[in-house]
Amino acid sequence: MSNGRKIAGLAQVRRSNGVLLVGGVLLNQSPWELLCQTLSRPPCEAKQLAETTTHCLAGSGNAFDPALFEKRLYRGIRTCLQQDTATRRKGLAPSSEVGAGGLA
Repeated sequence: MSNGRKIAGLAQVRRSNGVLLVGGVLLNQSPWELLCQTLSRPPCEAKQLAETTTHCLAGSGNAFDPALFEKRLYRGIRTCLQQDTATRRKGLAPSSEVGAGGLA
C-alpha cells in the first residue's frame, strides 16, 4: 500500500504437485480503461481500479527508471539465490525455509 492505495499484489495456487506464487508491482500508470474494454468489463470498474491503485512513478518523487529497477531486482534475486545455494551446500536450510519457529 502507498498512501492507502494498492501498488502490489500477490496470488497463489496450491495443487498436490506444487505451488505457484505470482507477484506484481505497478511500475507505471496502468491503462485500466483499455484493460476493461478488452475484457468486456464496464467502465465503472476501470474508474474503481484507478481510484484504488497507484504506481511507483507516482510515489517516487523522481522519474522512475524501469531499466535501473530491473538491474537492481536482478542483482537482488541473484544474490539471494547464490546465498541459498551456498547454504544448501553446507547442509543448512536456506533462508526461505526458515520461519519464526525454526525450520518450516
